[in-house]
Amino acid sequence: MLQSIERLSQLIAKKNKILFFTGAGLSTSSGIKDFRGTNGIYQTIGDKYKLPYPESLFEINFFTNNPLPFYDFSKELFNHEIKPSYTHNFISTLEKMSKISLIATQNIDMLHEKSGSKKILNCHGSYNTAHCLKCKNHFKFNQFETNLKNGKPKNCKCGGIVKPDIIFFGEQLPEKFYHTIENPPDTDLLIVLGSSLTVQPAAMLPILIKKKFNVEMVIINKQSTEFDALFDIVIHQDIDTVFKNVNSIVNYYYQE
Repeated sequence: MLQSIERLSQLIAKKNKILFFTGAGLSTSSGIKDFRGTNGIYQTIGDKYKLPYPESLFEINFFTNNPLPFYDFSKELFNHEIKPSYTHNFISTLEKMSKISLIATQNIDMLHEKSGSKKILNCHGSYNTAHCLKCKNHFKFNQFETNLKNGKPKNCKCGGIVKPDIIFFGEQLPEKFYHTIENPPDTDLLIVLGSSLTVQPAAMLPILIKKKFNVEMVIINKQSTEFDALFDIVIHQDIDTVFKNVNSIVNYYYQE
């Protein structure tokens, strides 16, 4: 692993158009459960609400008929003081150094925003806004934050259910995602963090970047993935541990 970390450190020091693609594994050290692991979100919520199958938590048809499990899941995100991880802050530091082309994330936890990053593509949407499924009225975060913290669905004045603007199974990804697919930012290094690259179509982005720019690709994930062979550097270790070791070499970021 040491050689891989040294090579990764050299690349980060050399490159100035780095694209990060991040998944749930990046945020587990912040206290957010992953989805498919032992005692993960799908298992705990699925058992609690007797869901027909775990993924129904994020299916639009299920939400329309029963939004309570999703709001209860959201309560876990917003009722604790969840802070960005070491790596979230390291990435934010790279952005301040003008070394980032884009941070494309599958996560809906807004931890990249909390770390101070700006160049973010929320592939699966965001809690920043919401809308009524019936009348399409729009809501800002502070208009439904209390409902999220209480785990109780918000109703619009018209009687419709208010749905945060994250992407459920059965919905189109944000227009900004498809614009990025068609017009990707100039990239000289691609780093995938904490993603198995199984959730499509978001997971196609790293492969398209590779084809367009022929850049070196790095994946850091605790478990192996079926796409590992496509990457130049593969590290199966804790992400924060990796980047603490990287920082001991490049000396960009100190955590108090």
